[in-house]
This record gives sequence, structure tokens and C-alpha cells, in this order.
Amino acid sequence: MSKFCRITLFLLMLLLCYIGFLMYSNSLCLQRWDEARCALHAVAMSKNNNFIITYYQNEPDMWYTKPPLLIWIQTLLFKLFTPSVLVFRLPTLAAAISLCFFIYWYFIKYRSNYFIGIIATVIFISCDGIARIHGTRTGEYETLLILFTTTYLFAYFHFLQTKNYKWLVLFFALLIAATLTKGVQALLFLPALFFYTIFTKNLKSILVNKIFYIGFLSFLFIVVGYYLLREQYNPGFLKTVWNNELGGRFSTVIENHKHPFTYYFGFMYNRLLGFWFAIFMLSIPIIIGLADVFYKKLCIYLLSCSLCYMLVISSAQTKLGWYDIPIYPLITVVIAIALFAIFDNQLKKTFSTTQKQILIIFGVIFFMIPITIQLQKVYKLIKTQEYDLEMCTAFFLHNNLKKEKFILDNCFVQGDLDCSYSGQIEFYQELYKNQHQNLHLFFWNLDTIVAPCKLISRYDQTKYFAEQHFEYKIIKEVDQLKFYELYRRKD
Repeated sequence: MSKFCRITLFLLMLLLCYIGFLMYSNSLCLQRWDEARCALHAVAMSKNNNFIITYYQNEPDMWYTKPPLLIWIQTLLFKLFTPSVLVFRLPTLAAAISLCFFIYWYFIKYRSNYFIGIIATVIFISCDGIARIHGTRTGEYETLLILFTTTYLFAYFHFLQTKNYKWLVLFFALLIAATLTKGVQALLFLPALFFYTIFTKNLKSILVNKIFYIGFLSFLFIVVGYYLLREQYNPGFLKTVWNNELGGRFSTVIENHKHPFTYYFGFMYNRLLGFWFAIFMLSIPIIIGLADVFYKKLCIYLLSCSLCYMLVISSAQTKLGWYDIPIYPLITVVIAIALFAIFDNQLKKTFSTTQKQILIIFGVIFFMIPITIQLQKVYKLIKTQEYDLEMCTAFFLHNNLKKEKFILDNCFVQGDLDCSYSGQIEFYQELYKNQHQNLHLFFWNLDTIVAPCKLISRYDQTKYFAEQHFEYKIIKEVDQLKFYELYRRKD
């Protein structure tokens, strides 16, 4: 391949990553539940410098018990830069871009193929199963998790192919990182690796090699060591982990997340889009007929790992809509290999090598269509948050912080009254405090409001606060919100 084509494809990768991950990275406000909790953990850790226990409201958080690798990274960023939603999401953005470039690099390095990585990236950034809240759009654990799970699966496969034990060392390093990112979920691919090792008749050679035991003992020392250390400083943590991640979540339904066994399989059509799902189904017979043994083995390996993972999470009684995210990077690679096989087989029969390269580049550009559809969905999601009763307050605070239209010092902000939890507003309190503006979060208790002050309240709940109990003036109305200047209490 000519130098010009290589540079063009690399620039195309950069463009795809910008469009897919960076373009709207700071447009969505912080999400209420998991993302807000992670952000508050990072804020607390940056203040108390306790890198073993994650805190929420000055107490060890026993509701969210994931290991702290992601929080460590976000805490470091908060210490290096002024805290913001974008800074908080940098690990997610970096992980997504790194994963795309890893796949791109892997196929160039070991197959001299510049196109599979680009096709996989197109599918990756246009797949609803990945480009979503709880995925590459927000700052929770999932994107960092799939970086480590996908790369450790590739490392293990490459080790089996080459018998180069450096890849086995890399596998254990990535497995440790994945487990320190999201605990037990990172281990759900291991049954597939065990059976694949037996199927390929590599089990004996691995079990007699000392590097395997060094890696295994390193995993136990680091991962189990962390859990035991936290239990020592935070008694009851292991029992909570058992209830949240192991026996409790697997054998019982937690927080009413009960769904049938086929729940995740039913999601695949919507998560892969109709277009990519159809190609995925067509990819299976194409993979079976592949002449290239390496590609065929890799696809069978990735499909086996995906199926095993899906069976495990489908067997759990508690099912959440983002638990299936780790399979989608694997499926995107399978689809990319199948598409390349189709194009390669057809184009080399009719066109010269140069013509084939040009046509494939245009083919990749054509695949910008599903990316455009994905960006339209993101834009729609952003606009929806302006009017969503659960998110409109955080959306305003997010955009006001960027544009600084209103000074909100000594301003009371009404939280969500349904469950008396608004973690996203708590995080914005911290951000506004850095701007020397004091926000006060309140729920039902009117005694916490000390007039004179400002008040932000939702349209559907203003009568319970400002208009019934205070002398007031409406300063502004924005979407679902009203802004008040409160003078004194009526009673």
C-alpha cells in the first residue's frame, strides 16, 4: 500500500474517532444514577486522599461497590485539571479511542490489513449497544471495561496462535486491570477461554508453564488483596460485594430488574441497528467459508466468547440493559472481517490493487451513513434532556456553567422528589463551588430554604415551594424550570 493511502486511512481513523466520541462529549449533562455516583466518588477521593474506600456523603459507599481503578484515574485528572464533566469523562473517551486504534493496529501489525480496523471503528461508533448512555457517551465503568476485556481476549488468542508468552503476561495484566475496573463482570469471559483452550489442545502446555502460575498468583495478590484490604478498613464490604455482584445479584432480583432469559438476545437487533444486525447474521456463513485460517479462527473465538458471556448474564436473575456491552466490540470485529472478505474476494477479481484500495476507501465513507444516524440520535437525546423532568435541572446547570449566563450564588435547587436523590446536582454543586457560587440542594424540607435567596424549581413542583410559602418574583422561565427571587416567608 502506498504511503499516501496509509496516511489517508490514519487521518480517516482520527476523523472517525472525533465524530464518534469527541464531537458531543460535553453536550450531555451528567446522568443521575451511576455516572453521578462515580463523579462524586472521584470528588470525595480527590479531597480525602483515601484511595482504598470510595465515599459518598462522607460515608463509605456500600451501594456502589465496584473496585476503584476508574475512580483512581478520574481522581488524578481532578487533581491535575479543574474538575468538570468533560474532565470526568476523559477516561471513557480515551478508552474508546484506544480500543479502536488497538484493533486498527492489531490487524495492520499481524495481517498487514489497513481496512478491517477502520470498518470495525465505523460499526463501533454507530452501534447502539456501545454509543449510548452507560457506554461511550458517559463516564461510568463500561467503556474502560470493554477496553480491557477486548484487549485481554485478543492477547489470549494471540498467545494461543504464537505461543509467545509475552502475550500471556499481557493477558494477565489486562485481566487484572479489567477486574479492578468492574469486579466480577470482567471475569465472565473466562469460561469461554477455558473451553477454547481445551478445544485447541493447549491446556496441558499452559498448565506446565511457570508464567501461567506467576500471572495467576499476581492476579490473586493484586485483586484479592484489594478486596481484603478494603474489608479491613471497611468492615462488611465483602458481604455487600457478595450481595451486589455475586450470589445476591445472580440468584435474586435486585431493584426490580427482573427480565426473561431471552432479554439480552432480544436486545441485539436494536443494539446493533437493523442494518448491522442483518450483516451480522449474514457474517456467520461467510465466516464458516473463509479461506484465511487466521481470520476464521479469530471469528470463531470471538463468537464463542460472546455466546458464553451472553449465556452467563442471561442466567442471572438480575438483568440490566448495559450488562451486554462487552460483547459488541467483539461482534463489530466479526462483522468487519466478514465485510472485508466480501469486498476482497469480489474486488480482486475485477479491479487492480490501486482501484480496489480506492473503492474500499469510498466504501468506508459510505458507511458514514449509520454514523450520521447515530449522531442524530445523540442530538435528539441532548434536546430531550432540556424537557425531561428528571434531567432538565442538571441540563440547565451544565450549560449555564459552560456559558455563565446566570450567577447562581446562594441559590437553592430543588432535587428529584420521587426518591430524594439527585447525585448529578450534588456534583454540579461542587463545580459551582469552584466558581465561588454556592448552590444548595433541597427536597421536601422548606426549613432549609433561607430567604432572601434565589430558587430553581421545576414547573410541576413550584407551587409546593416558592408560590405557596414565599413572597417572590419570577426572574426567568426556561423550558421546564422557573427561577425565583425569594424575599421572605409568608408564614
